Amino acid sequence: MANQNRGPFSHAVERDLRLDLFRGMGLWMIFLDHIPHDIVAWLTLRNYGFSDAAEFFVFISGYLAGFIYGPIVRDGHFLAATKRLVMRAWQMYVAHIMLFLLFTAQIARTVRKFDNPMYEDEFNV
Repeated sequence: MANQNRGPFSHAVERDLRLDLFRGMGLWMIFLDHIPHDIVAWLTLRNYGFSDAAEFFVFISGYLAGFIYGPIVRDGHFLAATKRLVMRAWQMYVAHIMLFLLFTAQIARTVRKFDNPMYEDEFNV
């Protein structure tokens, strides 16, 4: 039998769709909380506790990271897991910056196109 080299990421972690469902619900609640005077916002976590959907989303995401990277760290591949986490954080950071620049450019374009001072005051551009 051939010697199979098991790398640090050879664990088959099955995706738990329940966690994705709850993270998605958290994102929708965050979105609804940012809409002023929306009646549906009364159904979000902001009104029924000491935290809102942002804390809920971060908690579920942290649990998911521990669920995925926990077995890798437990097998002694701490540096490999750290490298992968840093790479993922970098990807998320770049995506965030790109979306921010795209959003800012779109708002600036809208302000110039419609030439309405209300947009400048509303979006601070």
